[in-house]
Amino acid sequence: MSNLSSEWIKTTFDAVIARISNGISARQNKDGIGIPVSRIETIWNQRVDFARIGYVAAMDSQEGVKWRLVEGDVLFSHINSDKHLGKVAVYHESEGALYHGVNLLRLELYKDVCDPQYFWYYCNAARTVGLFEAIAQHAVNQSSINQRRLREVPFVLPPLKEQRRIAAKLDALSGRTSRVRVDLDRLPVLVSRYKQALLAAAFRGDLTADWRILNPISEDGNSLRTRLLQEREEHRRNKGVRGKGANRSIPSDVPDLPPLPPSWAWMTFEECSWDLTVGHVGAMKHHYVSEGVPFLRSMNVKPNVIDTRDIIYCISRHSI
Repeated sequence: MSNLSSEWIKTTFDAVIARISNGISARQNKDGIGIPVSRIETIWNQRVDFARIGYVAAMDSQEGVKWRLVEGDVLFSHINSDKHLGKVAVYHESEGALYHGVNLLRLELYKDVCDPQYFWYYCNAARTVGLFEAIAQHAVNQSSINQRRLREVPFVLPPLKEQRRIAAKLDALSGRTSRVRVDLDRLPVLVSRYKQALLAAAFRGDLTADWRILNPISEDGNSLRTRLLQEREEHRRNKGVRGKGANRSIPSDVPDLPPLPPSWAWMTFEECSWDLTVGHVGAMKHHYVSEGVPFLRSMNVKPNVIDTRDIIYCISRHSI
């Protein structure tokens, strides 16, 4: 604050707010019957969202003229959870007619002194650093700021032309930030698609096509599969692995398997493994000990890694 321009003034909201008022407390409907009124969720994204307004049927536009918002009015969330307390939105008449509803304060600024868009940015900064939360009264799941405390909020007031210049600069930067955010949001999708395409190319043999030309393999896919199955059966006999019953090799009529390089072969998971098991089945909690045999559970299997931070131990398998 000590480095403020000599033309800037340190003051409070009270110096720039001509009037603070509460909104219509009449019963609202969402059927589009009556005059459109703001609701607490209307400014959820700090813009006036006409998809989230209500309507008051018991009042016509003539009767409710004092509630009608005018260009540059600021809607302020003074009763809300701490997370949403202090949200603001500037109303623009070009967006359509809107009347001031309950649970939002209407701030009418001295527009010859304070630019509404500059005020909006200042409120965003104040909310970000927790200023509104600090001056609020707190209850269970809800906090509130009374009008007196709101008028006492410190405010930095440059000349009006400079306020508009600051707001325009921030608008431009915000626009760039929004565009960058949209591009960044697209990145995970693009990366995922690239990974999928890369994996598909790898398992079609595309990535090693040049290598196969330089390193020709005489064994074709059928011979490879036959040899691997023979080696598997020999290993299973030596280890005493019991058979799993019916043959689970790939049926000859499985559709849509993409073509492979001549030296490759399709095999099932079972055919290219020595054994497939489901692990221990049954209650284990009474076998847990502080030290012993590490016991792998489903929660230890994370994407691409075995996570042993929460590993548990059990007694020797011979005692189970």
